[in-house]
Amino acid sequence: MIEREAQKALALIADFISKKRYSTSWPVMAGLVAYDLNDNPRLVKSQTFMDDDYPACILKFLTDVYAKNKDEARFVISRIARDGDVQDVMDPDYRPAFELLEIIPKTGATTPISLSIVKTKYIDVQGFPDDFYKELIDQINACYQQELYVAAQIMIRKLLENCLIDILRKRYGMSKAKMFYDASRGRFHDFSLLLETAEKSIKDFAHVKDSFDENTVKRINSFREQGNSSAHNLSLDNKTIMAELDRNRSELTFIVKSLFRTISNL
Repeated sequence: MIEREAQKALALIADFISKKRYSTSWPVMAGLVAYDLNDNPRLVKSQTFMDDDYPACILKFLTDVYAKNKDEARFVISRIARDGDVQDVMDPDYRPAFELLEIIPKTGATTPISLSIVKTKYIDVQGFPDDFYKELIDQINACYQQELYVAAQIMIRKLLENCLIDILRKRYGMSKAKMFYDASRGRFHDFSLLLETAEKSIKDFAHVKDSFDENTVKRINSFREQGNSSAHNLSLDNKTIMAELDRNRSELTFIVKSLFRTISNL
């Protein structure tokens, strides 16, 4: 059950969206939080035909998501807010709702808000193998909040690469360090070679196949390629990369959780 104050806040935000973010792409927003639009069939139709029940349909979307996962609701509301002038959330009619849901901090009625204040935790995981991963994910989330999307993708690549190194190191130990470390160069093997090694040796991970299998390796590689593309393709615009990050957010979070679980179980 949703708390009464939260219900009121969601209703205000539904009104905010209908008035200030009318053209929100609901298929995209639904995809970001794995929401089935068949459960809210009027949402897109009422938007298209400018029907009077559009705010109510928005409210149903928000309450459904909030009831399932509060952090997902905060994420998608933040994402919608960022699709226009973020100063809109300073409107005294709506700001209390954003503050109550902890989407923006309570910083005083006259304090200006910047894009970085809107809280959007891109990767939301707990139970880190060690502090290195916590710090790295905090940096990825900070990059996303600051709209440094190229940096975020490159650091995601670094996150997955280090997870793979730790998995190989824990499985084979230093007696087989050559599987992941090039002593002649004094460095770990390239990410692509690490992936090849993992794929060829996947049978050795049968006891953790629920979290690490051939499909996991392939999914990691797709994120490696995205990081490479961001690092080397100067023609990619920020909005394109943001859309790609948003589209892949749920899958990446799942993969990171799986890799952390694998590291812990080896």
